[in-house]
Amino acid sequence: MENYVAGPWQCTYCGKEIIADQGFIEINNGNPKLGSVHGHPIAPTTEDAPASAGPRSLHAALQKVVEPERNIRFRAFHDRCNPAPTEEGYHFPIGESATAEQWMRWVIHLGTKTWMGREDLVRMVEFYFINRNLEPHTGVEMPD
Repeated sequence: MENYVAGPWQCTYCGKEIIADQGFIEINNGNPKLGSVHGHPIAPTTEDAPASAGPRSLHAALQKVVEPERNIRFRAFHDRCNPAPTEEGYHFPIGESATAEQWMRWVIHLGTKTWMGREDLVRMVEFYFINRNLEPHTGVEMPD
């Protein structure tokens, strides 16, 4: 099994590296039908989440099939890049999620919330790998 070294967190807004004490992870509502898209998460994404209606092109229609509407969003920001500083999403400091072990503690903690579903938890783990420039699938066969 290969060992990977995580790169720094990347700001979702500006794309630049986030230093530990200068940013945060935000988990918020991603479905405008439920409320503010920058507000606190409201409901979990269901495993059979429907695609939103009304795509304007074939590409948009296909994208909606591949990427159904999600109720929960995961993002990383510099403090200065916060797009909605007056909204109350769920936040925690970047410094509290520097390692995979720390991140998994957050995954376990958030797994107890009624607004986090199974799919959201899987996507949260994937977010760590993608944002930190790690390959989430090593190709190693896992034992049964």
